[in-house]
Amino acid sequence: MKKVIALLCASVFTISAYSADWFIEKNALTSTHQHLLEGDTDKAFTSLVEVWQNYPSTNRSEHLDQLLNKALEVDCGKGFSKGLLPAWLSSLVIRRQVVQSPGRLHHKLIVDAKSSSKLSLVSVLQWPEQVNIINAVPEVKEGKQVPDGQMRYVVQTEQLNQRLKSGLYKVVLETDSSQRWESWVVMAEPNVKESVRWDSKRTWITNKTGLLNEFCPLPVMTVSLYDVEDGEYHESWSEMFEKNYPVKLPDINLPADRYVLSVSLAQKRWQGNISIEDVQIIAKTIDWDEEVPSK
Repeated sequence: MKKVIALLCASVFTISAYSADWFIEKNALTSTHQHLLEGDTDKAFTSLVEVWQNYPSTNRSEHLDQLLNKALEVDCGKGFSKGLLPAWLSSLVIRRQVVQSPGRLHHKLIVDAKSSSKLSLVSVLQWPEQVNIINAVPEVKEGKQVPDGQMRYVVQTEQLNQRLKSGLYKVVLETDSSQRWESWVVMAEPNVKESVRWDSKRTWITNKTGLLNEFCPLPVMTVSLYDVEDGEYHESWSEMFEKNYPVKLPDINLPADRYVLSVSLAQKRWQGNISIEDVQIIAKTIDWDEEVPSK
């Protein structure tokens, strides 16, 4: 079996016209490889879910991550049917977030949903242990860009000790009218090709480590300033950039005060209609005075 898997690992990165008869052993893992070789990413993803369901193992997680990333090369995951949404759910984002601040590093998992029905439950379970990562009654969140007749719900974990690991997760949403929707979500180690780090007190640098997937959206940078009052963060200014990323703050007319400067880089893929995002945030406290930041 090890020889078969090794041979499959070597072949998965070369899409060719091999016959299905080439596969000696038939199981969910070989089916995933076969569907990838045949260019059927939807069936490949279905088989990948089956592998995680029946053979969960940290020993093979890196290999399964490679298979998922290979499938994403076709259309960034838009063709995966496991991400179809019900009529009452217009948008669903599963967001893994890592926040780096001086002396601190913490992780979060966030579920961001837009629905025409009132949600009564949002749940994320780690499989096969069925451990609740999130299990909460959501509250409507006021925010921008919410279509008419829609409500936005954002539910997040408390700070996690580490990034949510590779594996299979079940997402469940329920409404007040007893409508229930659930879907399998496969998480992999982030295949990020760009990251951000501090360069000086108020400047930062974007590092590129490889070529981006041409079928995925470009990473989005968000630069924000927050005022902190009684332990609560209030956004004082924010701007998003899809290209031509800045390296410092622009001229901003703000009262002299102490602010938290946050620079985030969000990289997105899809699982059908579900958006999967990995977000890196660097943050630090700065004192804002009447001096205009140097150009």
